[in-house]
Formats: sequence, C-alpha cells, structure tokens
Amino acid sequence: MKAVFLTRHNVVVILSDTLRWDVLGVNGGPGWLDVKTPELDAFAREAVCFDGARVSSFPTIPMRTDCFSGRFSHPGYGWQPLEPSLQTLPQVFQ
Repeated sequence: MKAVFLTRHNVVVILSDTLRWDVLGVNGGPGWLDVKTPELDAFAREAVCFDGARVSSFPTIPMRTDCFSGRFSHPGYGWQPLEPSLQTLPQVFQ
C-alpha cells in the first residue's frame, strides 16, 4: 500500500448574508455606490472564490445552517442552535 500525504491548507470562510456580492470592487461593483472594500478585494484576488455558490434559505440562521452543514434547513430549522449530531464544515476540514 502506498502512503498518501495530504497537503493541509488554510481555509477562511467569509460569510455575510447582508452584503450583495455585486457591490464588491473585486466583482466589478458599480461606481455609483459609495461602497469601498479594498481589503476584501485584495484578499479575494489572492483567494479561491466560489462565485456560483448558492444557499437555499434566506433568513440569517437557516442560511448559515445551509452553508456550514450542506443541509437545506428552512423552513424546518429556525432560530436555534445547531443539532449536536449535525456534521459541519469545520468538522469536515478537521
């Protein structure tokens, strides 16, 4: 059996459910908005961005549950802590 060595990478997830993706400068944000995001733009130019990522829920907590668990949660999963048995993205990356 051949040994397989996995390269470990740093993963930073920036999640904002109240920020439109199209206002960020790195995404060609419109000049008519007075939104400046130079640090986020610089970070995004060096990072892997998932431009086609979508979540299925709109309210904050269900959307975050969707994002970090891969599970459709709205409307059945409301404003509550995550179930202890639910596997989350940090656990997968661990």
